[in-house]
Amino acid sequence: METRLDKIARIIRESRYSIHDISRVEITRTSPLPRFNMAFECGLALGAIRYRAQAGRDFLFMCGERFQNQITLSDLSGQGARARGDDPQSAVEAVRAFLSAKNVGTRTRGPAAIWSRYDRFGTQLPRLAEKLELEPSEIRGFDFLMDYLQIVAEWIKAEATRGRRR
Repeated sequence: METRLDKIARIIRESRYSIHDISRVEITRTSPLPRFNMAFECGLALGAIRYRAQAGRDFLFMCGERFQNQITLSDLSGQGARARGDDPQSAVEAVRAFLSAKNVGTRTRGPAAIWSRYDRFGTQLPRLAEKLELEPSEIRGFDFLMDYLQIVAEWIKAEATRGRRR
């Protein structure tokens, strides 16, 4: 059985890009200790880059507040962290800019159009999850990543078909 760490390492190995957002490394009402999973995963991805485990690999590093990375992960100072505030749409803008820069010559939708599609997908997700006999709360868990990706792929395909009919 593949452990969670093995799964994360495999996903990093199989991915050309990785996107890491440490904005949620914080103390919550239910836990006096912050969770460091995102920071740890960022370290694994940087290790893959640093030790040339994967050629052509790149990453986007985001944080919630300006200079948060210098406090939370001070060893990454100077890595050009993108501060996005507590705004999911800013995260979409940052990811879109990162991927667009990597795919020169490819048309990339604007952030507002991406957000609109994401919103549409979110309203349809419960119905799509139900087809796989999954609850919406389950489909958002890491253990259901492959199911979630299947739903996303099918939704994108259906949207493209619907767009051609217009």
